[in-house]
Amino acid sequence: MGNEPPPKKPTMEDTLIEMKMASKRMARESAKSKKESEKYMKMAKDALKKNNEEGAKLYLQSAASKRA
Repeated sequence: MGNEPPPKKPTMEDTLIEMKMASKRMARESAKSKKESEKYMKMAKDALKKNNEEGAKLYLQSAASKRA
């Protein structure tokens, strides 16, 4: 219990790998969010064509929240 070695410090390579993985993850999440936002925009356009203004507002709010 008291004889445990201190945790080793991450090397520069470890930090670089973690940052690259985080960058790829963020890029995937961004692409997914953009795709969902575009889907909601299309749904809003369809709702407006059907004279459903309230539904279009909801879809546009969802699209805006995906962009933020």
